[in-house]
Amino acid sequence: MAPISYSNALREAKRLLARSTTPRVAVRRSLVNSEHAGLGVFAVERIEAGAALCLYPGLHTPPVPFVDGSGELVVFGPADDEDTSYVMNLLTTGGFLDGRRLDEVIQTGGTANPLAVGHRVNHPARGSLPNVRVVPFLWADVADACDGDGGDSWSAASALAGDGAHYPVPNARRHDGTPWYFCPLAREVARHPTARQEGVGLLAGALVVASAPVATGGELFLDYALRGPPHPAWANGWYSPVEVSRPGAAGF
Repeated sequence: MAPISYSNALREAKRLLARSTTPRVAVRRSLVNSEHAGLGVFAVERIEAGAALCLYPGLHTPPVPFVDGSGELVVFGPADDEDTSYVMNLLTTGGFLDGRRLDEVIQTGGTANPLAVGHRVNHPARGSLPNVRVVPFLWADVADACDGDGGDSWSAASALAGDGAHYPVPNARRHDGTPWYFCPLAREVARHPTARQEGVGLLAGALVVASAPVATGGELFLDYALRGPPHPAWANGWYSPVEVSRPGAAGF
């Protein structure tokens, strides 16, 4: 399967925001036999390899900016006891998405996007293989590539709030005021903003794309590619590394 091009990924991201897009996936109880699996994402029709299926919602922690100075740059990651089960590392844009606390992220206007469900995709059970991968992108690139496409007026200005034809972007810059990194040049700790940011700026998102055909009713599986062992507590007892390496592993 040829990888989806970045330009096509940008247009697919906008398509998955459109209220007129017919969902090809739906959220149901996962078939993975684990109390941690919970809900899963399933194909409602036969899906071909290369199809963009849904968006990964969540708060975006951007990569640390380059600091030209002596000393070691210290990045503050999740605490040891923090739930990272919905954290998606973005291997090309940098940073990561956290699919928890979505009420802080998605300004639904009363209706949630049924295609912003990528955080519900599970890791395959032992003996199974992944059938989707993630494709990170920047929302500003989507706006630049698609502004005025088809004669509509969708742009970065309307992306966060949505409009009559589109759902809002399901991502937002992390804004809890927590420590982000220690800058050795300034000798101070940089913190995340304390208020929701306006505009898309360097805000990243991610597509979930089929890496293999999926039959009608089949569950979507993504290789979590967890580091370790040891693995996070939420993965103990059920997580098994994928035996065959597949492109697009999440790298949690």
